[in-house]
Amino acid sequence: MALNAAMLEVGTRHPVPLPSENFLYHCSGVKFELKSGDGYPGDRISYTSPSGTAFVSNQRIVFLPATTTHETSMDNGDPQTVNSFTIPHGNLQDQKFVQPLFGANRFEALATPVAGGSIAGRATLVLSFKEGGGFDFANIARKMSERIRETGDVPPYEEELPGYDGPPAEPAMQAAGGAPGYPDEAPPGYEHHEPSRRPAMALALDFDQTLTTTDTLSAIAAIAKRKHADSREFSWFTKQYLADYAAHESRWAQLTASRAVNRNLLNQYLESFRPIEAASLDRMSQHGLLAGLTRADLYTGGRLVQLRPNAADVVGQFLHTRGCHVCVVSVNWSADFIRGALDASGVDSKLIRVYCNDLDFDTSTGVSSGKVRPRLVVAGDKVAAIAKFKNEIMQQCGGDPLLVYAGDSLTDLPALLLADIGLLVGQSSRVTRWCHQLGVEFGKPRTSEGNRILYRLHDWASAPRLIDQTVGRAHL
Repeated sequence: MALNAAMLEVGTRHPVPLPSENFLYHCSGVKFELKSGDGYPGDRISYTSPSGTAFVSNQRIVFLPATTTHETSMDNGDPQTVNSFTIPHGNLQDQKFVQPLFGANRFEALATPVAGGSIAGRATLVLSFKEGGGFDFANIARKMSERIRETGDVPPYEEELPGYDGPPAEPAMQAAGGAPGYPDEAPPGYEHHEPSRRPAMALALDFDQTLTTTDTLSAIAAIAKRKHADSREFSWFTKQYLADYAAHESRWAQLTASRAVNRNLLNQYLESFRPIEAASLDRMSQHGLLAGLTRADLYTGGRLVQLRPNAADVVGQFLHTRGCHVCVVSVNWSADFIRGALDASGVDSKLIRVYCNDLDFDTSTGVSSGKVRPRLVVAGDKVAAIAKFKNEIMQQCGGDPLLVYAGDSLTDLPALLLADIGLLVGQSSRVTRWCHQLGVEFGKPRTSEGNRILYRLHDWASAPRLIDQTVGRAHL
């Protein structure tokens, strides 16, 4: 391999062919990375170029940065500047084509040194295809390397394949001998996931304290209070609820003191709160806590809600990922409030299905009666809503989607354990305690459950990485 050693044809951005060389394919919009050294401080050297064109011939791979010309391609004035890069196929090992759920597809390989080359040791080569075309490029490179190692001869390709100009109608390439055909299947260990085979993903999200920094029910009550200053304080409703909760906890502890802790007990425990939650909603409805509100009031109030750092960016990334379907599953009281919070943070709520409780509105005036229609009250209701969402995706896509669920509380635990990938946001001590009693270890696949896994999510920015590494490990 060699940096700044590729000659270009005068007046073009095309490499000068070597003897008996034919260029077969090229892609633009490619990011180049080359990292050499063994990782010790001061020993690692990194060469990068944010965008350029990658060529593959029957003899080698060539990369040219977008700014390179025939006058600069061999300029070594600055040893850290990448003006060109070239490496023979025979010096590429451990080739992989990686197609993550997030980010650009990439070709990775171990590059070994060439006699007389400018880089003495081994290096990791990464080409990221930001504008597509990576699969055909990687497939051709892999076939060239295999044939050269097997026969010692350069394959006699005579025609250049067309450059990548957008998503092809079919994954066709020119086969040896000139006959059109489909790319060969990747050999074992070759990390390629064709777009059509990539699993659809159902992403279900809790709202309060999963996406938001705080619980928002008091914020909804505050909107109503501003309209009706003489109404009961929300603190009174909270006090009544906590009294019922404490009495129930005491009774439950006595009933289950000698019972073995398992999933059935968890589900029974969470279901036992249904009367407590229903009584709380009835109390609010009877006293008209949320009476007089309109959908616009709730939507506008939701726009004041603060989401957790990076949550909006990551949810937006999910929404624009091919095959990803997103829903919010919450015991919150208003879908309009939730949508207001999402839209204000730059997340297009029209693309998201929202399952939650909601207020009863007069069809003629659009004003709430104050009655809360209970749809999601306890953990089991969340599980049922997620199952409905997943079934809709299955009917639409014709396959079983990867289920990812993010939540923060014990009410979310059944859904977190049901998901292929569960993301526990925050540091709930109750969830941690129940997981310990159930034998669920964070970050460890549960082999008896189809390798379902539960992670702690400390920062929303790490969610795509956790999902990608899990999907890659499962070879989905």
